[in-house]
Amino acid sequence: MKGSLTTELDFDDDFDIVQAVKNFTLDLGEGIKNITTTAIDYLEDEVPGLLKNLTDDFDFSDIDLPPLNFSLNFDDVVPDIPECRLHFEFDDLELYMLLDTTISAGTSYTLNLYSSNSLIGLSKDSKNFLGVIVSIDLVLGADADIDISSGLHIQVNDGMALDLSLFGRDISKVT
Repeated sequence: MKGSLTTELDFDDDFDIVQAVKNFTLDLGEGIKNITTTAIDYLEDEVPGLLKNLTDDFDFSDIDLPPLNFSLNFDDVVPDIPECRLHFEFDDLELYMLLDTTISAGTSYTLNLYSSNSLIGLSKDSKNFLGVIVSIDLVLGADADIDISSGLHIQVNDGMALDLSLFGRDISKVT
């Protein structure tokens, strides 16, 4: 893989970063509180029945608890911030991969090309951090069987750019 990536963080003139971080922290705290409440309710509902089953004649089937129903996906908890935008611009980007595989029809494959080892961001102190973890994946999908036994080469034209809002899940603009 070779090329260069330029990244810009752009704010609206009236954007208040302190308020945005405060809102983010409150939203994240609410999500953690909801998970904690769900776990405590689960224990309060299931432990008495488990103890009752264990006190009569013991059987391993007595330990069979229903699954705890909660999600660790914070996508719904943390809203995007459209007043703050990320811009990624690629120049001289080329990817050469020696890949010996066959892609089956109707399937998709995700190959991780790059994941950052450390956070990139700003820190006020050890408890307050605003940052980004970079991960780049190549997603291959096919409508028919494709033989890629000799590998592949992908070249992106100079100036190709992606824009998205901070914490957004969708790309808002592609150049």
